[in-house]
Amino acid sequence: MEEWEKFIDHYEINSDCNKFRLALKSAKVALDEDLAPFESVLLVSDPTTDKSAAALDVNVGYLSDPDEVPGLAHFCEHMLFLGTQKYPEENEYNKFLSEHGGSSNASTSSDHTTYYFDVLPQHLGRALDIFAQFFISPLFTEGATGRELSAVNSEHEKNTSSDTWRLDQLNKSTADDNHPYHKFGTGNRDTLERIPRERGIDVRQELLKFHQKWYSANIMTLIVVGKESLDDLEGIVVKLFSEVEDRGVTAPTWPEHPFPPHLRKKRAYCCPVKDLRSLSIDFPIPDTRKHYKSGPGHYLSHLLGHEGPGSLLAALKQRGWCNSLVGGTRIGARGFGFFGVQVDLTEEGVKHIDEIVELVFQYISMLRESGTQRWVWEEQRDLMALEFRFKDAQDPRTMAAGHVHLLQEFPMEDVLSAYYLMTDWRPDLVDEMLKMLTPENVRVGVVAKCFEKKCTQIEPWYGTKYLQEDIEESLLKDTPLMRLWYKRDGEFQLPKSFVTLDLVSPLAYSDPVCCNLTSIWVLLLRDSLQQFAYSAELAGLRWSVGNAKYGLSIAIDGYDEKQHVLLEKIMEHLVNFHVDPARFKVMKESHIRAIRNFEAEQPYQHAVYQQAMCLSDLVWTRCQLLEAAHSLTPEQLTEFTMLLMRRVHVEGLMFGNLTRERALEVADSIEDKLPKDATPLLAQQLLLYREIEIEKGSWFLREIENSVHKSSCASVYYACGVRRVRQNVVLELLAQALSEPCFHVLRTQEQLGYIVFSGIRRSNGVQGLRVIVQSDRHPAYLEDRIENFIRRSQ
Repeated sequence: MEEWEKFIDHYEINSDCNKFRLALKSAKVALDEDLAPFESVLLVSDPTTDKSAAALDVNVGYLSDPDEVPGLAHFCEHMLFLGTQKYPEENEYNKFLSEHGGSSNASTSSDHTTYYFDVLPQHLGRALDIFAQFFISPLFTEGATGRELSAVNSEHEKNTSSDTWRLDQLNKSTADDNHPYHKFGTGNRDTLERIPRERGIDVRQELLKFHQKWYSANIMTLIVVGKESLDDLEGIVVKLFSEVEDRGVTAPTWPEHPFPPHLRKKRAYCCPVKDLRSLSIDFPIPDTRKHYKSGPGHYLSHLLGHEGPGSLLAALKQRGWCNSLVGGTRIGARGFGFFGVQVDLTEEGVKHIDEIVELVFQYISMLRESGTQRWVWEEQRDLMALEFRFKDAQDPRTMAAGHVHLLQEFPMEDVLSAYYLMTDWRPDLVDEMLKMLTPENVRVGVVAKCFEKKCTQIEPWYGTKYLQEDIEESLLKDTPLMRLWYKRDGEFQLPKSFVTLDLVSPLAYSDPVCCNLTSIWVLLLRDSLQQFAYSAELAGLRWSVGNAKYGLSIAIDGYDEKQHVLLEKIMEHLVNFHVDPARFKVMKESHIRAIRNFEAEQPYQHAVYQQAMCLSDLVWTRCQLLEAAHSLTPEQLTEFTMLLMRRVHVEGLMFGNLTRERALEVADSIEDKLPKDATPLLAQQLLLYREIEIEKGSWFLREIENSVHKSSCASVYYACGVRRVRQNVVLELLAQALSEPCFHVLRTQEQLGYIVFSGIRRSNGVQGLRVIVQSDRHPAYLEDRIENFIRRSQ
């Protein structure tokens, strides 16, 4: 034996005020020379207590399970209660506590395991003796191992219908496969018996190895609360726990986050057991416990979780979308954590998930722009200090179990106050955390019964139905020359994608000459690409090049693997366009002939054309186009194409089996092919052409005589205003509901004519419902029958 100088920290109860008072005491402790003390020991002497208690924390949890035996740390926690060399009876511990007014429990967390009990004060010594042997000489008998396995499995079975456990494991199961956080920490009969047996693994031997490796005094902390004096408590602890071996292990840490960048920007839908509706918005962050004296997480959780006027919660409640909201940090394990916002949704709120997430980010953006406010931090500091000062006294077991792990994390003098007393004003830490609360760093979870059909994936340990998908940025690229929108297909799972590019230029429709040149250019492009693109068509790629008021359009859809090859070829033809005079002559003649032949088109096509003439603020007539087309030359087209490609803005959409990176590569290659001296368009040049507003209650009529066909046509248009999301959906539903009855009544029953159509007309950002009937009846009669049908449908 050798005398060791040791400092043990004590909290002594002052019976007059029933408050903890810190006192440091130097003590001489006799220990074997090959042993080392616990990391920290806290003794509390309270002569008035009606219960004594103790708690011991081992700084290792289920993240340290062997990969082959998930749940071993939890199983070890169970097995420690079932006999030791000194007390071999399996129920010795629980029997003694039960007979002497006590109780016990234990818990296995991700990075630590806690054991605790309470007992009548006069029996503390014997209870501590039995308790200490768990960490000195547990038996792990084969018989107890088999029986306790059933208890662990029953515990897991009990939890399988708990949404709390199911959602917690779903979060872990969707983490990085190579990170310990991904593990199944509870264990069950499969992981602790069947699978190990199939692999030739002896679980009892694994238990012994786990205990031998990790249950070391230097990563243990202990709290004892009793009536005894501090000297007597110290004597008891030294006597009973001095044989706990110090194996010199280092408690593991995990500085790498289980959700690296490629697992962020995810959205998961989950079907719960109970009828729950919730939204979680989580951000992976580092472990912030070392900043407990400044509390950056407290500051942000206070503001995001505020419930007063002008708060995020108030805004969501006003819209009828949520019942409650909380925000704050939580620790995953040593080295990493999360900042989360949890929203309890109303039935209406489930329909507005994206809007709620957007409001959260707007609120975070507001906090970022307004800067960290010292008065807010000081107000919170004072309120928390007040709460600590007048905190209700805790019963001994709660106090011991609740603080024993804190001994692992904080200096002794801060153990009781670590989460209450803030002293350091550090706005830089708040700003640093705010930088991590971004759309690129988010994981969104939505829980509701209504997503059951959507949830096609199964979590392996609890059988939770879910669906995880990428949150793709709609706007992938935004430069002065190009804007690209992107959406990856997560539903159809086909090797196909759709790409469309609009080449917007005010020159394309600036006058009849330019309008004609654009049309002929498109005809020549199609003609020159025909031979090359034929092979692409055979390989399942469809393509088109067209023109409109705003400029040119390119569309490609089909198998995605070689789409970029075809797209690059089309862009090369556009940018490096060369006019073949012979083909120009052919296409010019074809274009002029098409303008002339329009006179002989069906009456309904004339009705559509005349309606556009009335509703659009700028339309070149067929006569104007025909007059301008005759004098066009190849030289004019060459000059026009060179000028237009230098005054163009590309608006693109890519959807389907495309990764974000690949879509960006294609977009970059398109922009690189534009002329180096291309000039970005001004904001005013990117505006859509406008439509004529038809005021409510107005009625306008345009009549044109048809000299070719015997049939006539009536096209009735009901203006529905500017396009917006809700109005779009309502109009789509209305058009769908009217489509079949319109055809049945006007064509089948009333026999007005062969061509009867109802649907939506959209142009230049506005929309409306249109009904067309082509018949041998007079248009006035057709209009009357259309109006009658609409009235009867209301």
